Amino acid sequence: MKIDKALMILTVTALLASGCSDKQKESEQIEQDMTDLAAESATVDTSESVPDTSMVEDDYEAAAEAALDLPDAPQGDGYVVQVSSATDESYAFYLVDLWKERGYEPYVTTITYNDETHFRVRIGLFDAHSEAKKLVAELKDKYSADAWIDQVSY
Repeated sequence: MKIDKALMILTVTALLASGCSDKQKESEQIEQDMTDLAAESATVDTSESVPDTSMVEDDYEAAAEAALDLPDAPQGDGYVVQVSSATDESYAFYLVDLWKERGYEPYVTTITYNDETHFRVRIGLFDAHSEAKKLVAELKDKYSADAWIDQVSY
């Protein structure tokens, strides 16, 4: 009986030891694979994964050049819909181009706040608040634009 117990304990110990050594070998292999992958990724040319922003910059420049032909802000009192504000003039003109392509007649006004010029991209001059409200709803529905209404006197 004592021999059976001792034999059983030795068998279990041997199985555990062999199982652990297999796990140790697997662990060492995984670690080596990870080291190899890290070495490979360090030598991979990643220049193609950098996004090309030249087209966006070209669009900004083209929009800024086209800005010379921008319509003046409408004259009068009423309500306007502001679709954006930017501190970068070329970006504001890019947005004007974008809204023109969508079929609207945007224009830019400026304001200086905290010694920084802000370019407001706006659409329309409406007599009634309800007309401006309809445009805001349309812009939100079609373009998810976060536009708002401002009362002005130009």
